[in-house]
Amino acid sequence: MSAIEEYTALIDAVESQRDRLQGPLVPDYWGGETAKRFRDDPKRQMDDNFEILAAFVRPDDVFVDAGGGAGRSSLPMSLRCRQVINVDPSPGMGQEFEESAADAGIENSSFVLSDWLDVDGVQGDVVHAAHVTYFVRDITRFVANLESAARRRVIINLASVACPMLNAKLFKMVYEEEQALVPSYAYLLPVLWEMGILPDVRFLPQGITYDGVSQLPTFPQNKEEAVEIPLAGIWLRAVVAVRESWAQEKDLPRQRLVRDEALMEIAAHAPDTAEALAQTRGLSSGAAHGRLGQALLEAVAAGLAVPDADCPKPAKAPQPARGVGPLVDLLKVLLKLRCEEHDVAQKLVATAAQLERLAADGEDAQDVAALHGWRRDIFGGDALALRDGRLALTVRDGRTGIIELAEGGEIAAPARARTG
Repeated sequence: MSAIEEYTALIDAVESQRDRLQGPLVPDYWGGETAKRFRDDPKRQMDDNFEILAAFVRPDDVFVDAGGGAGRSSLPMSLRCRQVINVDPSPGMGQEFEESAADAGIENSSFVLSDWLDVDGVQGDVVHAAHVTYFVRDITRFVANLESAARRRVIINLASVACPMLNAKLFKMVYEEEQALVPSYAYLLPVLWEMGILPDVRFLPQGITYDGVSQLPTFPQNKEEAVEIPLAGIWLRAVVAVRESWAQEKDLPRQRLVRDEALMEIAAHAPDTAEALAQTRGLSSGAAHGRLGQALLEAVAAGLAVPDADCPKPAKAPQPARGVGPLVDLLKVLLKLRCEEHDVAQKLVATAAQLERLAADGEDAQDVAALHGWRRDIFGGDALALRDGRLALTVRDGRTGIIELAEGGEIAAPARARTG
């Protein structure tokens, strides 16, 4: 299987799982309240990652943002170049983009309602696509369209772990199965190489940032943290309502008054004093100690007063099948053995969660990347053989090796791939 075919298969697995568990996408899936979450103040303090991106853009340039959404990247860039063109298939995103530009007094930006695969006649000096390729099945045509539209440079911005995968643990808690792997740079780079493209790969210095302040993702890492999210939602609705009323009273954009991230932090920590509220990122001490802060504290108190009977109840997490745990441990040994032999990082081949899937479902775990392409060649095939009793691990003189077994458990081949 080629890298392009593997990329397509991963997208197919993601879409198949989504349709099976959640149904087909609704019209304008990215619109409505979702689009509002992707809107930000174009004149905010930008982080170091943006400054690196902006260094490629000249004052007289046309900057094209493919799948630019509500303009979180392109509208700040409009303050540094001649023109910005945002191409996005979501009408809701387009509405947020245009309203954000109008609120900021930006007049050199335009929105084109189109999927990037179908757009025609859009040209720019720099063409940019941030966190879009995770969702693109026809990846070669997407990249080719980026190339043909760019007069000087194409920039593809990705997270080391695809953004949709940051909720993988919560996904498993909800649906009782592993989330299908969403491809990021480790899968895109081989696609580019197969297309004859040798990209200039650069690692950006910061992870997720808000107003220039580094902040690690706060996605749930266990059941207890996952339960806190819906519980927080009980009083999150109250603090959102406070912001809405204040935004209307002051005739200000909601995000300029209090950002969504600040509201989520308030809901998660439930501060009960102005001093505690002032610790919220993005909320000034003056606001926390003023009328707005008092209203937010009252909203949190009202949410906390909701009876336990009205709060959501977490579902019991499924217990793994007996015998899977020891098999997962053996697969971890095999993974380390094979990765050391081929000088490749273990996480690029399989994660701990994927090893659990392999142990439980074997060949049926087709959404696990280790069963496809080069990963199957160096590990996945042997993992299935170990699971099915056709392969064994051996230790001799302090060195670990692999033995192939014939039917009945007899040794069919000598030990191989030993390590110290």
